[in-house]
Amino acid sequence: MVGHRVARVSLDYTKTARRHGWSQVPAGVVRALGQALDSAVIHASPPVGAGFGGQYAGDVRLADGRRVFVKAAPPWIAYQASCLELEAAVLRRLPSSVPHCRPLARVSRDGWALLALEHVDGTMPGFPWSLEHLDAVYASCLALSRVRAPTTYTERPWGPYFHRGDRHGADIREIRSGSCRRPAAHGDNPWLDAMVSAHGAELADLADASRTITGPHLLHQDVRPDNILVDRRGRARLVDWNWVCLGPAWVDFVGLLPMAHRQGLDVTPWLEARLFTGATDDVIDAVLAAIAVKMLGGQHEPLPPGMPETLWQHKLLQAHDAVLLLADRRGWKVRSMERGPGATRPEATADSTDRRSVEPATAPA
Repeated sequence: MVGHRVARVSLDYTKTARRHGWSQVPAGVVRALGQALDSAVIHASPPVGAGFGGQYAGDVRLADGRRVFVKAAPPWIAYQASCLELEAAVLRRLPSSVPHCRPLARVSRDGWALLALEHVDGTMPGFPWSLEHLDAVYASCLALSRVRAPTTYTERPWGPYFHRGDRHGADIREIRSGSCRRPAAHGDNPWLDAMVSAHGAELADLADASRTITGPHLLHQDVRPDNILVDRRGRARLVDWNWVCLGPAWVDFVGLLPMAHRQGLDVTPWLEARLFTGATDDVIDAVLAAIAVKMLGGQHEPLPPGMPETLWQHKLLQAHDAVLLLADRRGWKVRSMERGPGATRPEATADSTDRRSVEPATAPA
């Protein structure tokens, strides 16, 4: 592994969302939800702080004593309503072999879209990642790879940009030309900027190669810590199923490894596990590069309706972690560069303050 002096980077994924409260859900919509669940709603908790959507998402208590988890998308964030519709359709078809939260009811009324799911007590993994939690997510991704994908999704091929046309090409061109610029308000990461400046051409070439990567497996496409719930049995339940598509079985899981790598885990054993059978180093690196380029791109586009400014911090952190793992895998280094008048950045060296000492994992089955 090549050591790097990297910025201290972090994001509290329990406090990223800016959601509306339950009090904004009209009384008629609340009554309709109670009817769909065969029990009236008597209390709703404050919305969870995790995620990036603006819709309500939180625990709701029913008159019969049950607790359910409810997502409520308002009319003024119309695309989130379509996301809930897609998620409901996906969840209805997922087998129990794939850990998830069962759908209980879906309500559409007065422009509002609600999805009620079973309530599950659990924790968000990743802070830091443990071998046990990564093993649990690996097991969930392996189970998902064995699911026969519904024909509904055969026209949704994998790719960070499968829903955004040629934005991928535009971002690649920006990285290759060195014209990708991040507004100061979106965060500061001198190490990342220097690495992209030094190795942008190779990063762009790798990301470009990701266009040819295909596969027949059903993918969640948005596996990150705040979309995972480790339940009391130790199973990693994947949540928020509104970006499903088809691709290589290992793509969901590989997106978690950059964060674990930054935290000090040796991710090599997982890359050699069964899920990655047939995946070459260059193909894996192409996917990592595609993630980095997506997160680096679109810096001057407006955020989608309802999305919080914390999304920029998330994108910066994801780009940093993907490039850091690529740098270690490909031997990329950064030479001394000017930071400003009278200031220089030291040549990349090992820095133990950014890595936790954790015993390497044993390869999962």
